[in-house]
Amino acid sequence: MHSLEELREIINQNDNYARYRKEIKAINTPTPYLPYIGLLLQDLVALEELPNIDRDGLVNFRKFKRVSKILQRVHDLKILNFKLEPLVPLQ
Repeated sequence: MHSLEELREIINQNDNYARYRKEIKAINTPTPYLPYIGLLLQDLVALEELPNIDRDGLVNFRKFKRVSKILQRVHDLKILNFKLEPLVPLQ
């Protein structure tokens, strides 16, 4: 289990949340976690600023592939179940 200080380091804004992105990318199995929605929205807004058509007049498929990847991640997290045990002293 991570200490509070370790969690602060992971979610640090340095280098566009590089440490957080690295930790999330390292999760290979379908493990449920609570994503940082602000970062997902930030990424989507940044992608929205890119042109839909590239300089050659073709559809910017790279942009749409990246948008699709983010939305797929959100969808995949939505269908995973947390296996939580109730903590009686906290109830």
